[in-house]
Amino acid sequence: MRKIIVVSILWFVCVVGNVSANEIKLDMTKFGGCDDSKMPQVHIGDVVTLNFAIPHGPELVIGDPDEQWFNVTPIKFTKLKEFRLNVKEAEGRSGKEKKHIFGKAGSYVIQMGSEMNSESPNIDASCTINFVDQ
Repeated sequence: MRKIIVVSILWFVCVVGNVSANEIKLDMTKFGGCDDSKMPQVHIGDVVTLNFAIPHGPELVIGDPDEQWFNVTPIKFTKLKEFRLNVKEAEGRSGKEKKHIFGKAGSYVIQMGSEMNSESPNIDASCTINFVDQ
């Protein structure tokens, strides 16, 4: 069974001095999701934009390289066509402890569907990104 950690997300783009974030767009509008052979590299200052078809699954989760799963489902998620994830600001809660989702370099799996905390989740779309810790 997957362990899901409740996550709070700040999803705005920060610009500090002359440094601006790159936007990585992932198309999750088709059943199955992204072409993982084109796995994008994501850096700490980037923003990942997920595009969805309406209707879509009610839950969004991210799995880290250690296979720890984070629930990142925003309020009114099923009505969203787009969700922006600020890589630097994404943090999760395990009990009372906050933890950044993107804390370790490696492959992160983003999945959308239903019953994502069960032994048999219904995954509608999945995309994999490679987080480069720099």
